[in-house]
Amino acid sequence: MNFGGVDPGSNYKQLKGFNAYMLIYIRDQDRKELLRPVEIEEIPSHLIEFQQRDYLERKYKKLMINCRVYFDSDVHKINYGGGLLEYDQVPKVKIRKDLDIYHVMETISTYYNFDCKNIRLWSWERKSNGTRRPGIVYDPNLEISLLSRRILDVYVEIKKFSFIPFPMEDRNVLIFFKYYDPISETLEFICSYMIRNDIPIQRYFHQLNFWVSLEKDEKLILWEEITSINIRNLNHFKNTQELGLESGSIIVFQRERQPPNLKYPFVPQFYQYLEK
Repeated sequence: MNFGGVDPGSNYKQLKGFNAYMLIYIRDQDRKELLRPVEIEEIPSHLIEFQQRDYLERKYKKLMINCRVYFDSDVHKINYGGGLLEYDQVPKVKIRKDLDIYHVMETISTYYNFDCKNIRLWSWERKSNGTRRPGIVYDPNLEISLLSRRILDVYVEIKKFSFIPFPMEDRNVLIFFKYYDPISETLEFICSYMIRNDIPIQRYFHQLNFWVSLEKDEKLILWEEITSINIRNLNHFKNTQELGLESGSIIVFQRERQPPNLKYPFVPQFYQYLEK
């Protein structure tokens, strides 16, 4: 036995570890013939094909990078409480890392059947408070290799309404909205929405009411979900700039008027319940 196999002197069926070295003796007069360079015609074709295929696969792997793609639809399907999405809950696509962000946009548009003109890619990053949210809008001309990422995480903003500003403006922030219903004790992700930071937050009440089929003049209470254990009331602020909101912030809204004797009448109580 040259290597491997079961040790005959052992009571256990355990493979022995041997190195697969072989000592070969050749006649001195045959040395030049046996050790000469191998001609290409002498190599079996299946070995050449295997080597070429292996080379191309290695080259392909070096050129490609995994891209995790985050959509609002994934938040719809997965979100039952705090935060938006986790890394292991989103699909991946392969992209070439020697190209630019616009190539990523084209790849995603083709893969998911979008119009490339109606999407914008954001970084998906870990914030200082430990949450993962969209960060900045990627410049389409940015080379992927400059990001120095093993995996590229992107949030895909889709142009849902004709008045959503494209291109991005400094006064606009991308907010994620959730609706809390204390009667059914449900917390539902509604959508992401671009708002202006110089407009009173109350100006958006009609839009929020429309999304959840409430009366257009229904009074609302707004809360910011900083983390699942850090919730602050937003109603006493005048506008989003004063609120200090940035793109990726989460606003949870609910009706101001509620019937009596509810178990969790307001958002903070419900989040405390979720944390138990």
